[in-house]
Amino acid sequence: MTSKTTFSIVVPADDLASLRALCQRHGARARALRTQQQRRLRELDSAGRAAAALEFAAELADLAAAGELLPTQSAAIDWGVRGVLREMGLAKPLPAPPAEAALAGKRWGVGTRVIGAAATLNVRLAQPFVPQPGTAIPLGEQVVRAAWARSAEPIAELRAWEDRFGPGRERPVAEDLRYRAVLVRQVVTTGDLVRAALTAVCGPRPGSRAAR
Repeated sequence: MTSKTTFSIVVPADDLASLRALCQRHGARARALRTQQQRRLRELDSAGRAAAALEFAAELADLAAAGELLPTQSAAIDWGVRGVLREMGLAKPLPAPPAEAALAGKRWGVGTRVIGAAATLNVRLAQPFVPQPGTAIPLGEQVVRAAWARSAEPIAELRAWEDRFGPGRERPVAEDLRYRAVLVRQVVTTGDLVRAALTAVCGPRPGSRAAR
């Protein structure tokens, strides 16, 4: 099965604007660092340049890992997603979802909810993710697996609910509807994880619960 590495996620327009501004700032810093590096290299011999190049690559990697050098949207969301997976306890080996699983970024039974103006965030999460030593999969694939790991049980319950209370079947009472709402809130989609990563990168929106 082909791993999923590209995502198109509906996000608040202000959040996407904040992400773009952050990437522009980090891109400017990356260019400044490279300019400084080129100046240093001109003063070194070939052996010194090789050592300096390795040191510079390690410096850039350390800055990226710390979230201090994220010049592209994909790099920024990559960093945010890894943090979200760790916080949720999902940075570990997880089974692939079944082929019939549909986790296209929408909750089972409801549409994507975005307050205010919406925009589309397109990212590619193709960098390796290592859930355990000796095993690597694309980060995007881990996102899909993480969403399924959190959602498989409530989705099964929602399907059972639909079988019982779907059109032409038993009529649900208020308690049944409340139970369905609880199940819907328990579903975690790939879109939820990417939006959480966006918040981790740019900070919570003013007025949101996370900002209080």
